[in-house]
This record gives sequence, structure tokens and C-alpha cells, in this order.
Amino acid sequence: MANVDSPFGLLPVRHLSGGVIRNSVYQGGIADASTTTIFYGDPVVFSSGRIARAAAGNTLLGVFAGCEYTDANGDRKFSNYYPGGAGITDVDVMVYDDPKLVFKVQSTTGQTPAIGDRGEYADMITYASGNTTTGKSIIELGALSGTPATFLLLDLYREVDNAFGEHAVLEVAINEHLLG
Repeated sequence: MANVDSPFGLLPVRHLSGGVIRNSVYQGGIADASTTTIFYGDPVVFSSGRIARAAAGNTLLGVFAGCEYTDANGDRKFSNYYPGGAGITDVDVMVYDDPKLVFKVQSTTGQTPAIGDRGEYADMITYASGNTTTGKSIIELGALSGTPATFLLLDLYREVDNAFGEHAVLEVAINEHLLG
């Protein structure tokens, strides 16, 4: 059975040393009224001291894990994603920023990772906006190569109906990590 094309961004699945999966909170992590959306599972970076969505090839701070903010009505909200826009202030950002975390991510259309690709590197594909209903990212892993890049392929993620090949769900570590 072929793997299903259903991208979900980067989701933490384990810690390399057996530790606990935790996120860090960055107070005021996004500038007030910033218009750029960031989704649960999107890779993020520091930009001018703030949390920003990463682009392919960036050195990462980690992966976005949600946020808490004050909306235009003065109500405090928690969200899987940062919706962006006027009236949003006091944004605290949660980030999976531990360099020893392992994430699962789907390979993109046209890429067919195989068992022999363990230890290869990849960047994410060009950014695509996530799903505003679920708040989840739709980032996928790009082409694998021997040249060091943002992510290191560790293995196939173990789950039912997942196999090496197109749209495989893979375990990756962040190779180009700001804290690592």
C-alpha cells in the first residue's frame, strides 16, 4: 500500500537521550500585530530577537509548539498557531528548542527515501502556509543528499502503513540547530 500524502509539519516523537519532550516559552516572542502566521510544527528561527517562521536552509531555533496572546478584545487566548494580524499583543511563544529532540516529518512528493538514505541530510521544502482549522503546519522534508543541511535523516518512523518511499513519514534530527 502506498504512503498517504498528508503533511503535518514537524512533530516531536522522542529525545535522543531518553529525556522528556518539553517546550520553552519565549515571552513577547512575536512582535505585536505581526501579520505572519506560524503553525504548530513549523520550523522557527530568531529574527531581530523575535520568533519567526524559518525558510529552507536556515539554522533553526526549533519547532513552533503554540502561543498565548491577548486578542483585540483584551481576552487572553491559547492557540496551536499564531494567526497574525492587528490587535494581537503580548504574544508568548512555545518552541520545541531542545537540540536532542527527534521529530517525525513526511517526505515530499517526488522524493523516495530508502533504507540506504539513513544519515543523509535535507532541508524542508519551500514554505507553504498551514491549516487554519487545525492550526497545524504542512511543511515536508525535501530532497535528501550527502551535503550537510538543516535536517539529518535518522530512520523511518514506525507506524502502521508507513514504508520507505514517496510520502514516507521519517524521523529526523535538526542538524543546523542554533543551540546545538
